[in-house]
Amino acid sequence: IFTVAHELGHCLHSYYSQEGQPCEKADYRIFVAEVASICNETLLEHYLMNNVKDDNIKKYLLSYRLDRFRTTLFRQTMFAEFEYLAHKTDLEGKPLTVEALNGLYLDLNKKYYGEEVFFQAAVDHLYNPMMNTAIEQSELEVVGVNNYSIEKIGKEEGIEAKLIVTVQPEVKIDGYKGVEVVKEPVEPTAEEVDNEIERVRQRNSRVVTVEDRAAEDGDIVVIDFDGYTDGKQFDGGKAENFDLTLGSGQFIPGFEEQVVGHNIDDEFDVNVKFPEDYHAEELKGKDATFKIKLHEIKHRELPEVDDEFVKDVSEFDTLEEYRKDLENTIRTRKEHAAEASTEQQLIKAIIDRVEADVPQMMIDREVDEIINAFDMQLRDQGMNLETYLKYTQGTVEALQEQYRERAEQQVRVRLGLAKIAEQEGLAVTDEEIEAEYKKVADAYGMPIENVKGVVRAKDISKDVANQKAMDLVKENAVYTEKAPEGEGAQE
Repeated sequence: IFTVAHELGHCLHSYYSQEGQPCEKADYRIFVAEVASICNETLLEHYLMNNVKDDNIKKYLLSYRLDRFRTTLFRQTMFAEFEYLAHKTDLEGKPLTVEALNGLYLDLNKKYYGEEVFFQAAVDHLYNPMMNTAIEQSELEVVGVNNYSIEKIGKEEGIEAKLIVTVQPEVKIDGYKGVEVVKEPVEPTAEEVDNEIERVRQRNSRVVTVEDRAAEDGDIVVIDFDGYTDGKQFDGGKAENFDLTLGSGQFIPGFEEQVVGHNIDDEFDVNVKFPEDYHAEELKGKDATFKIKLHEIKHRELPEVDDEFVKDVSEFDTLEEYRKDLENTIRTRKEHAAEASTEQQLIKAIIDRVEADVPQMMIDREVDEIINAFDMQLRDQGMNLETYLKYTQGTVEALQEQYRERAEQQVRVRLGLAKIAEQEGLAVTDEEIEAEYKKVADAYGMPIENVKGVVRAKDISKDVANQKAMDLVKENAVYTEKAPEGEGAQE
């Protein structure tokens, strides 16, 4: 089509030249565009009818090519006229300033596309401030915008839009005072201190070879083994120079007990039965015989627990000082665990008492927040979410589903605490907001003004109010001390 139009243009150019009339480039381009706009449908249809046999392809090409051609042609025509008018302005001796060219371009846009061509840019510019103002004036607790539509728009009437939003649900919560909580004991027992010392002994032990006795429970033996079922070897049933700690339960029941009592260089059989729930289907419940060759017996030699041991493993000089320090460490650890347990019990109680139809948008956003936090955690470790999913052969969708229940619980907790704060009239002062800003700034090592630039005071206020609500629930809970085994509990 353009080829034909260009040929017609050349004919016109030759005619003008013979007549001695000027033919500016812009005139020629406009003429080409005009000729093409008149003849394009007829020429394209003629071409298709003579060169394409499939009717469906003809229809597709005709529709697709025409639409594409018209769009291109429209822009070509507009730019040709722009070039022509700019050239004309220059010939008339008028200055071609940036302002003049910009005005000319805007006028042509209005002519070809209509004044509405500029409205989208206006909407893009006005949308956020307009939306935020509308939400603030509505006094609704808006979770997010589902959709928006332009109802009216024009140079004279301005813009009128409609927002469809998701709002926070109506929440009911009662019975949050007097929640029963079981507190874990925090005082360390003598057994816990002894266990801690035993772990330190194990870390500071040394392994020595035993040559003058038979293998005992707790020894490390080096063995060859070869397993048979129904008189035949089975996969995974053979190894050489294998280190096995007797009494560890590393092998199937009955195996390690039959090694006890044997000496170095002994060759013997161990007869066992595979458990019914064994992981290998072909071995479940089967009798097996292992042929054993015992090469070496080793024993873990533990240090004596005395003042010298304490000096070697700690900063203390006596066993009594060391035990007291361990008691304090265990007590602190148990206090943290007890506090976390109390918090979880209170959170569960709030979740159970919240009555609300939680919008899916709130849960979806919470899921995204959890995954974003997980991604940040991975990045701190030199990885990212994409790499993690690649290694674990997981998907974002699977991760979203995995976190959905947790996300809904977190949303319900926040809704419940917010409602408690409202019902109890828990006000937040400017000083408390400022203190919370400082806490966040210190935690992230940022200037407080930077934190204020990204976190709204309104959101900080909500967090402080929620914490006050949690403190209120905690203060009004009924605590029952969980006594050690064999003792009764008391309030």
